[in-house]
Amino acid sequence: MQKRTATTGAVATSATSWTDSLILHGEADERVPTSQGWEFYNGLRMLGVPAEMVTYPREHHGFLERAHQVDVLTRLLAWYDKYLKQ
Repeated sequence: MQKRTATTGAVATSATSWTDSLILHGEADERVPTSQGWEFYNGLRMLGVPAEMVTYPREHHGFLERAHQVDVLTRLLAWYDKYLKQ
């Protein structure tokens, strides 16, 4: 199991990622620990890849609180405007 994690974990994935990334993570996510999101983010930043990490309190793998949903959509639209209109 450790070998699989070493080759598919957040750090390994960030080493092969060069795409500008917006990471939106629920702090109560039971599927993907927040620490993996931060590892991925930090790995991207160490490689010089533009990345933004946002965490949402009380949210799990999907976002249910209305204010968080609005924030996610606002951030996604801004991200698309910034990186897809280039």
